[in-house]
Amino acid sequence: MDFTKLLSHPNENGILEFVLGILFILSIYHLFLFFQNKDKAYLYYSLYTFLTIFGYVCLAKNNVTALIIAPVKNELAKFDVYSKFLYNAMYFVFAFEFVGVRKKSKKWTQYIFYPLIFIVSVGTMAQIVSLITDNNIYIFKTFHVFFIPAIFVPTIIGYVALFKFSFIGKNYIIWGSFILFVSSMTGVLLHHVLGGDETNEIRFTVFYIGLILENICFSLAIGYKHKLVLEQNQKREKSYLQKMLNSQEEERIRIAKELHDGIVQKIGTVILCMRNNEAEISEEKINKIASELSIVNQDLRNVSHRMMPKALTDLGLKSALEDLLESSLEYTGMTFEFTEFNITGRFSAKIEHNLYRMSQELLQNIIKHSQAKRVSFLLIKNKKNVLLKVEDDGVGFNVFSLKHGVGLDNINTRAALLQGTVEVESAKNKGTIITIKIPLQ
Repeated sequence: MDFTKLLSHPNENGILEFVLGILFILSIYHLFLFFQNKDKAYLYYSLYTFLTIFGYVCLAKNNVTALIIAPVKNELAKFDVYSKFLYNAMYFVFAFEFVGVRKKSKKWTQYIFYPLIFIVSVGTMAQIVSLITDNNIYIFKTFHVFFIPAIFVPTIIGYVALFKFSFIGKNYIIWGSFILFVSSMTGVLLHHVLGGDETNEIRFTVFYIGLILENICFSLAIGYKHKLVLEQNQKREKSYLQKMLNSQEEERIRIAKELHDGIVQKIGTVILCMRNNEAEISEEKINKIASELSIVNQDLRNVSHRMMPKALTDLGLKSALEDLLESSLEYTGMTFEFTEFNITGRFSAKIEHNLYRMSQELLQNIIKHSQAKRVSFLLIKNKKNVLLKVEDDGVGFNVFSLKHGVGLDNINTRAALLQGTVEVESAKNKGTIITIKIPLQ
């Protein structure tokens, strides 16, 4: 086999088909992972690989792929250059979503996405002109004259951001993107040196090798992150179960102490009073006994209410939250507002119980730490989810430097057990917004 000929004709000897096949498998696989895990990084990676396929499938010659696309090749060819604008932009979207820059810094997100929006907008205008004039020279020239130098701007910004922030799989992403960048630029240089001679397409081979190596790095990064997330979820569930057991034991001890030191002693006092006055009990003694029994009855109600609020069991989550806000904030000096939308019936007992407990945790955190003057609860139900949005105007905190306490950990764990999510938005001196979304099914 002539190795030089093999490398010089990748679009017709199987190399391109191999690359497209790998990309197609990765695209479908990560699309399934997105539907399973609801992580947007999987979706963006799937779109990135799909757009890459779209950008190079028209180059296939004298093989099965060429036969499959033959009926639509002319139409596809009108967009193959434009797709390079799109998949390069989608690469940055995927990388920044994967490393979580958008959540860590809005400033750096703007630095990277504003140039990308401009680059894609210019490409879009060139593509429209090419379609109107039925001449691809406009999009082709725009790509070589504008896109290639312009893409250096988000690339440099992206590398600065990648080195600035720490994240899972950092080295995989950096090396993968570096390999692709070098192979792409090498391919461009070879194109200018060798020209567009179809008898020598080694520039494509260089790019395809870089593309495969890049996607291997990205796949390893995603797999590594997925593994760590699974391990963290398992640890969190174990930790939650242990905390639940400890909490239940502490609650039993507390209730037993309340019953023994309060209610049991009061009942004993009533019994002694009745035994000492068996012959004749005056009206005054009867009133005293009735008063003691009334206190015992109220204490029992209080214990029962703390274990499972009557408003929650009898009237549902909406009434229970209103009652919780009123009783918890009555002597704090905070004002509160409770708003509901489309809450017409009852939720499942599991959802109501967990949302109520999460609300208790949130209120305790607000009372202890927020220094807020106003608290707002918003409860919304739509076709698929129930949302609880809790907002305060307190001192706030830095979300990224927050060390989760037991309260917030319990909230996240309860939400996870219901396949829900918890989003925290806060900044110093700007209050806090916490949104809990629980699926109804």
